[in-house]
Amino acid sequence: MNVVVVGGGLAGLTAAWRLRQRGLDVRVLEASERVGGCIASVRQGPFLFEAGPNSMRGGSLALESLVQGLDLEAARVCSNPVERHAWIWRHGAQHPLPSSPPTLLRSKLLSTGGKLRILAEPFIPRWRRGTNASLGEFLAQRLGHEAVAALVDPFTSGVFAGDPALIGLDAFKLIEVAAEKGSLIGALATARPQSVGGDKRRTVRSTTMRDGLETLVHALADAIGRERISTSAVVTSLTRSAPFTLGLASGETVTADRVVLAIPPGPLARLLGEPEIAIPCASVATVSLAFHKADFTREPDGFGILAASDSPLGEVLGVIYSSSVFPGRAPEDHVVLTCVMGGVRFPETVRRGDDELVASVCAVVERLFGASGKRPALAPVASHVHRWIDGIPQSPPGFRERVKALRAALPAGLVLAGGGVDGPGLDPVVVSALTAADAVSS
Repeated sequence: MNVVVVGGGLAGLTAAWRLRQRGLDVRVLEASERVGGCIASVRQGPFLFEAGPNSMRGGSLALESLVQGLDLEAARVCSNPVERHAWIWRHGAQHPLPSSPPTLLRSKLLSTGGKLRILAEPFIPRWRRGTNASLGEFLAQRLGHEAVAALVDPFTSGVFAGDPALIGLDAFKLIEVAAEKGSLIGALATARPQSVGGDKRRTVRSTTMRDGLETLVHALADAIGRERISTSAVVTSLTRSAPFTLGLASGETVTADRVVLAIPPGPLARLLGEPEIAIPCASVATVSLAFHKADFTREPDGFGILAASDSPLGEVLGVIYSSSVFPGRAPEDHVVLTCVMGGVRFPETVRRGDDELVASVCAVVERLFGASGKRPALAPVASHVHRWIDGIPQSPPGFRERVKALRAALPAGLVLAGGGVDGPGLDPVVVSALTAADAVSS
């Protein structure tokens, strides 16, 4: 039996790797000139920049199996303890992200009325509008509009570069469960804390690879066999019955017994003739910068900061304090920051030139950390700009139900995988890929 995987991002490569583990004949077709999708690590002298995801979620069983299966345990590094501290920019100041009810009560992020509104959630009438609603609509009803502006909006921007009023509450499993139960407290009461190695007291920290997350991509490609991976291979047609026939833009025709489609919603909709799957996508620019520590009056501390939309921080959605989170990103006397710009809030940002983006971010960095004045102007010693055009699907209300219906209608042997259909983040993508591989190889 032979399998064609369409898409050479993390989902497609992971699915192909699992299929090769099971001895199946696999070919990967990737439309772009490189594999890896949104994972892109860039080395500039002593600095390591991540143009895409920066870390792997701690405690993820799927990511653990991938790392161990690729024999990459020795290449992995854990985050520094400081990464557990995060910040939100609102009303011209940075505020610690509340991590518990006591820290919420002490926080200046919300007014007294806003805090009391959150604490009143158990007494708010049950949600009765079903799960086909937006994240913002549900959480405003449960927590109040101020909590959405101060907490939910920055979070949604950090995950989707989007707007909670446009994202379906079914995009987050716990929130979907909360809507079904009618309240957040009800959902949290039935949630089971994740343990690691049987020890619930053990701290779960995020991890990455010593030489960047692209290490995962290279290891997957090597394990699959690079001769089995074709780049610049644009699939333009696909028959809907087995054996499946795929037509390529080059004129080549490929036949497969099984097919895994691990591509974004737009291309997926065009290939399958299913326009309802073509959801909006946000474009972002990732600006990575290295500075001398001595250039700042305050050193970056913690994981990073997200900006609330009612308190713009230029066109920056958030800043990851990369060298604070992980070792090996910069020499001891330097700092590496990763700034995400654009998204739904600022769609024109990705059209600006590199120099303009860098200058804009430098102004934001100076506002956050101050400038020591030891140099004429705050300027990076190294920089890298990467644009992800239509890179983040926005998952509107009801989209998960559309995907579920589409999967049910597909013939046996034709399966879907990836963040476009199963949600953003490395962990959901890997879970989706392994599930797809299991489906076509069983």
